Amino acid sequence: AKIFTQLDCKVTLLVRSKSLAVALQRIGIDDEVALGLQKDLCLNKVRIIFDAEVDAIEKSDDIATRPMTIKLKRASTKEPLPKSDVKCNILMTATGRSANTGGLNLDSVGVETDKDGTVLVDGDLQ
Repeated sequence: AKIFTQLDCKVTLLVRSKSLAVALQRIGIDDEVALGLQKDLCLNKVRIIFDAEVDAIEKSDDIATRPMTIKLKRASTKEPLPKSDVKCNILMTATGRSANTGGLNLDSVGVETDKDGTVLVDGDLQ
């Protein structure tokens, strides 16, 4: 996001969690580091919308009127997010990843996972 703002693009970042710290905890990022990152993104004019996900994308059939409208909904309730439409020319997604550990029988070798199957690690990612 920051790279694109440096190239004079307007950037809107949708975060499904209610805070960046919560979103980044899943990959082992410390709360303080996450808050520093959020502050840096805001200082670089990245618009961040929390508890949001894409509900629909509306685009024109006319290529000359390129902008599309992204309709949002709350990630937590799936209700429409009023007055939050994002108009843009380009949409880039990075939706994260989910664990694919279901058939590995990790419990039998002492590897702990969370409810989603993600392998639990410590502060040193071990």
